[in-house]
Amino acid sequence: MPSQFTPLKEKKARIMREICHARLLNFPQAIKSRVMGRNQQEWCDFHRASGHSTEDCWTLGVQLESLVQQGRLGKYVARVGNERTKSREPSTKRTERIRGREDRSRSPRPAPTFYRGTISTISGGETSHGD
Repeated sequence: MPSQFTPLKEKKARIMREICHARLLNFPQAIKSRVMGRNQQEWCDFHRASGHSTEDCWTLGVQLESLVQQGRLGKYVARVGNERTKSREPSTKRTERIRGREDRSRSPRPAPTFYRGTISTISGGETSHGD
């Protein structure tokens, strides 16, 4: 297990919500009244249990780090402070693009839906048409 995780641009909880539908994470089974840690005021969305926060969740961090190492979370990896990238856009266009992103980030977003499984049903059979 890693002693230090790769720095990420987003919070673990947000990354988890964004990738949960891709089935890249192995979610533990939810257990009623499960407490995983000392602080019962904190909630972990990954474990669906109290005791620690999603950001402090070691198990989620290990799984995210594994996905980073596999190259599956490249867009979430933070650049190291001394790396510099040259902009291909003129500064005014870049500023407009950044402002546009900020405006979009202020718009209300729907709450994420967690994947809980698939329910398959079969319907049919004999029907009566009143003849």
